[in-house]
Formats: sequence, structure tokens, C-alpha cells
Amino acid sequence: QNDTVYQQFSNWTIQRLCHVQRKGMRKDMDGVRIAGFQWKPFASTWNHPYAIKGLEAIAAANDPIVKVVYLRRNPLDVKASNLRHTNAKLNSIASGQSDIPPHCKAGDIKCQDSHSQFSSNIVFPTGSDLLKLLKQNEKQVRAIHKRFEMLNIPFVEVSYEKLYGTGNYTDKDRESAEEWMKLFQHLGVGPQKGLTMEKVQEAFSLAPTNKKSRNETIDNFEAVAQTLTGTKYEHYLVE
Repeated sequence: QNDTVYQQFSNWTIQRLCHVQRKGMRKDMDGVRIAGFQWKPFASTWNHPYAIKGLEAIAAANDPIVKVVYLRRNPLDVKASNLRHTNAKLNSIASGQSDIPPHCKAGDIKCQDSHSQFSSNIVFPTGSDLLKLLKQNEKQVRAIHKRFEMLNIPFVEVSYEKLYGTGNYTDKDRESAEEWMKLFQHLGVGPQKGLTMEKVQEAFSLAPTNKKSRNETIDNFEAVAQTLTGTKYEHYLVE
């Protein structure tokens, strides 16, 4: 690798945040107090020198402090989502039609209907293949925690299921928006008490692309359940 280029972009995370703040925010976002970007910590890139340097730059930033929100999602849902998008893309290629967008704007019923045709008949790996997948996910979560803690990066871990009202949670959990307030408390902005999911959902700009439960989405759900029942991963069936 070119050392000059490496040094120039070793703080790419800070450069990216500055770019988002100065040029990437829409005109209707004047006065917004949070600038950020999404970084998916894939196992294949987490140990890349640029990933490590990018995190070191975050750790060193103090004016202002850069805070990380680590969003966790049930790995079964992650796998199902990936398979749905793969099936949609393969269908677009085979039919010669335009790709279905990965996300739908709130109120875009046509987009949601396009996604719904790929929200079932998804075949999952089972047995040792599924257990291997979940072990890899567990290993990656530990690696992420270790890196954050080693670099003393301020982060909060939040649940996708609690943020978006999916999974096996009580009506009280969904109504109170506790997970959103936990997130805002970490960031130091936004409503930090008394927030409701009704208010949160009013602010959503994107609509869900799948409203079906796991046993409706996964064609071989019984085989998946049989694999996980009695293991430490059994809770993923209901969370």
C-alpha cells in the first residue's frame, strides 16, 4: 500500500463525518444536531488497517467527541433479509426489470408490495451449517466489543427489535420507546424521557419492507427451530 495515501486517509472516519455535516445534509435539515454515517462491521473488513485506523481516529477525536451507536439485530432476521434481497435481485435479472430498491419511503405502497412477493418461501440453512453461522456472528460481536473497549470508544448497544417494535416484546416496551431514549441519552441530544413509540413512528421516513413473522417468512422454519431448540441460540426463535 502507498504510505502517503495511507496516512492521508487513515482518519477517513472523521473526514466522512465532516463531509456529511458540511455537504451531505439536506437543506430541510438546518439546525439538526446530529451528523453520522452507517458502517457495517463485516468480519471480512473489521481487521483491515483502514478499519483500525478509522476507529483510532474516532477514539482520538475530542472536539467534538465522536459517539458510536452499535445496532444489534437478531441474526436470523439479518440472514432472512439478505436472502430476500438476493432473491429480489435475481428475479430482476431474470425478468429484465429494474432492481427493487432496498428501502421504501413511508407511504410508498407500490414499493412495499414489490418487496412482499419475496417475503416468504425463504429456505434457511439448518443443522451444523446454521449453528456455524450463529457461532460466527457471536465471534464477530465479541470482536466488535473488544475493539471498542480496547480503544476506549464511547458506544451504546441498542436492539433493532426494540427500536422498531418487532420481536417478542411487551406492549409496554413498544409504547415507552425506552430503547430510543437510551440511544438519545448516549448522544446527549433528543428526547430522553417520556418518549413514546407513536411519536417515534411519526418521524420515520422509511416504511418496513417485511411485516411477516419468522415462521411465515422462513419456509423451513420447523427445521430451523429443531436445530436451535435446546441450544444457547434458541432465544433467537422468539426475540
